Amino acid sequence: MFKSKDELAEKIDNFSKRVIEIQNYKEARRLKNIADNKRMRDEAINNVKVWDVFKSSYGYDMTINEFYQVTDIKGKKVTVRRIWTETTYWDDWFTWNQKPVLNKFIGDAESYIISPCGWIKVSDYRHAFKCNPDSEHYFNYLD
Repeated sequence: MFKSKDELAEKIDNFSKRVIEIQNYKEARRLKNIADNKRMRDEAINNVKVWDVFKSSYGYDMTINEFYQVTDIKGKKVTVRRIWTETTYWDDWFTWNQKPVLNKFIGDAESYIISPCGWIKVSDYRHAFKCNPDSEHYFNYLD
C-alpha cells in the first residue's frame, strides 16, 4: 500500500487534480461544441432564402420525392409549404423524372427548425435538404 500518510495524501491530491482537469476539459469541449453548433446553424440559416426549395426522398423499395418551398424565415425556423411536381420524363412503367413547380402549393404551411447542417426534419423518419429547383429528380414506385 502506502509507506506513509504523506504518500497517501500526495496520491489523493494528484488524483483530485486529474479529476478536476478532466472535468474542465469536458466543460471546455461542451462549450466549444455549443459555439460550433451555433456558428454552423447561423451559416445554414444565412444560406436559406425565401423561395428556396427543399427535397425529401423516402421509400424502402421505391423512391418517392416531396418538395417544400420556403415562404418565411424567422430566427432559426423556416416556414415551408409542400409544392406540386411536374413530370419531365416517363418510361411508360413506374419510373419518371420530376421537377418541383414553384408557387403551386399543396396543403398548409409548416414551420421547422433548420439543423446546423442545413436540413429540416419533416417527419420522424424523413429529412429535407436544400436542392436546385431546376434539376430533375428520379422517382420510382417499384425499384
